[in-house]
Amino acid sequence: MIGAKEETVFAVSARFCAPFNLAGFPAASIPCGFAPDGLPIGLQIVGKPFEEETILRVGQAFETDTDYHLRRPPLPGLAG
Repeated sequence: MIGAKEETVFAVSARFCAPFNLAGFPAASIPCGFAPDGLPIGLQIVGKPFEEETILRVGQAFETDTDYHLRRPPLPGLAG
C-alpha cells in the first residue's frame, strides 16, 4: 500500500529503476534506516555508465560504517 493505493512490488520498483536501466546508469539500493512506523528505508546510489565498481565500493563503505543491513523491521502482528 502506498497511501490508500495498492501497488505491486514490480510496479513500484520499475518506477524507481527503469529510468536508470534505460539510460545505462548502474545503480544499487542498500538499507539505510527505518521510518518512524518501522518500515525500512533504502539509499539508492547511482553512478556513471560502466562505473559499477564505484557503486559497489560506495555501498560496501556505507555498510562497513553502519549496521542498517543487519537490522530487520518488525513483522506485523508479532510482539516485538
